Amino acid sequence: MKNIKLKGWLMIGMMSIGTVATSSAFAGDGDKTSIENNKLANRKEYKEMKVALNKIELDKVRIDYHKEQFKLNRKADKEIAKHISLKEWRKAKADLRHDKKYVKINKQDLKWDQKVAIKSQKKEERAVRKQLRKAKRELSKDKFLGNTEEIGTDTSRVKVLSKELEKESNETAELKNEVDEFFDYLDEEIDETF
Repeated sequence: MKNIKLKGWLMIGMMSIGTVATSSAFAGDGDKTSIENNKLANRKEYKEMKVALNKIELDKVRIDYHKEQFKLNRKADKEIAKHISLKEWRKAKADLRHDKKYVKINKQDLKWDQKVAIKSQKKEERAVRKQLRKAKRELSKDKFLGNTEEIGTDTSRVKVLSKELEKESNETAELKNEVDEFFDYLDEEIDETF
């Protein structure tokens, strides 16, 4: 009875150490603070991914604990305890595989969402580019025909559309850069945990 209580306390201690270790790993030290400031860090999938990454750390602790218990019970020739520790060891390994798949799926969902957002932003940029080309053609046409009244309006329209195109291009570039930075940091977090 005393041995079971001691094992229980040991398991609780190992899990709490694992929790503290993983929470400090994701707290954002040095380079990692930029991921916390990223817009994507507030996404549901990312938050779920962080929970799953913490679970992976706990699963690793559980696997080590139950593996050690299995070895001790096998040496002590305790069949029932050996069977229970083997069963728990297998469950912990299954949980680890499940949590790793969950992280990969959430990462893929995030990538897909961002791909759609970038595609939408590029579509807006192309629409402005199309309007600008049309306005430039009108300006050229009016210059060729000598319509001096319309040249001024066409010139101002070309300037406005040029500024809008520049703004859209900058937004597209910022979005791509933000997504690339986020996934670089995310890959680092995943590699540290896996």
